[in-house]
Amino acid sequence: MAAATQRSEWIKVVKSNLNDDTRNGRSDFVREYFRRPVDADDGMTDKGFAFALNLYDNYRKGLHLCLPDVNGWLVNPEHFLGEEWQLGTFEDTMVLATMAIKDPSPVMSLAALARLAPRATTQELVEEIVAGIGDRAAHADVRESIGHLKSGRHRADVVEDVQRAVAAKIHEIRATGFEELKGILRYVMEGRLGPREFVDQFFELSEKCTIRPEIYAQMLINLMNSAKIRPLVKLILLENVDRMPTKVRYQVYATVNALPDMHENFYLKRELAFLLEKEHEPEVPAPPRPAARGSVMSLFD
Repeated sequence: MAAATQRSEWIKVVKSNLNDDTRNGRSDFVREYFRRPVDADDGMTDKGFAFALNLYDNYRKGLHLCLPDVNGWLVNPEHFLGEEWQLGTFEDTMVLATMAIKDPSPVMSLAALARLAPRATTQELVEEIVAGIGDRAAHADVRESIGHLKSGRHRADVVEDVQRAVAAKIHEIRATGFEELKGILRYVMEGRLGPREFVDQFFELSEKCTIRPEIYAQMLINLMNSAKIRPLVKLILLENVDRMPTKVRYQVYATVNALPDMHENFYLKRELAFLLEKEHEPEVPAPPRPAARGSVMSLFD
């Protein structure tokens, strides 16, 4: 419960920063930190710097940005790949650098780098920051992408090539993650993976890949309906519904509610009643249709 409360509070902080506009914020502390001029094109503000430190601290605590929202994921990697999206404090260069270095999800790290890379074409300070990311990034794909940027001297055409490669890599990571999810599902059905280990890995993979909500929901619906999955696995999944997007969560509720009134479903339905009471939801949605078959980067040392 403590972890759920911590995650809930972190979601509020992240949501607030996504909706904040820091583009015209002050940069006094940033200039003092780097001991050099900082202009608007560098994309750094004092507020963004403070959130970057907060984000770094929360990464160290085991929190991340693959968080549930109403219809999907709160921080959507695709939004970092399109200039039409406004990302609030997440637009800040230091926030993007922190994500590229430390985020446990390679999808999120790559998306942050793709957002940041164009600034290095014209801004010397940002170019140094990107070089620092290459020395510290947790994911090999990020380091490799920065290697291409450096060898191409951050030219605009090279940046575009890297952004396209990042989009393709994100798709590949998700496809691999989906295959891994199917693998652990097979292991738990065969008894080669315990219920709690399965649930831990299921959420870890789903979040790391920010699996598409419609696929996520269908997997959970199929899992809850399957007679091959032990009731204990389903119960532990229900105990972790706070990690699911709201729309997905309600589809899971509806699926459990539609299960036959049999002995093996008794505890699932009792848990469902508890969850609905906690959410103050008087009605359960209609069940879904069944599935078809030292540097400028020393801050981060």
